Amino acid sequence: MKKFRLIHLVIIHCDIASREKYSIKIFSKEPAQMKRYPSIDLGLCSDCRGCIEIAPQVFRYNPATGLMEVIELAEYPGDLVDEAIKNCPEDCILWEVDD
Repeated sequence: MKKFRLIHLVIIHCDIASREKYSIKIFSKEPAQMKRYPSIDLGLCSDCRGCIEIAPQVFRYNPATGLMEVIELAEYPGDLVDEAIKNCPEDCILWEVDD
């Protein structure tokens, strides 16, 4: 089985005089085929638990380890995860792409 790695090339050209912008994105796989999952940078996390308030079906606090966790799901609700990312005071939640 051949594995693909995400190759993401972005070229941006901006002509200030004409205010024209160009961008090109190249992927080794179609973005729709790539599985996204939320991740928490535990080094930045302040354990505020705001992500649990927004998306309790995605995030949880593990009292045994004292750490926030992402619940393993087959598919993650993008709108809720995006809302948790937007409202995280430490900017420690992000989307990862499974290659």
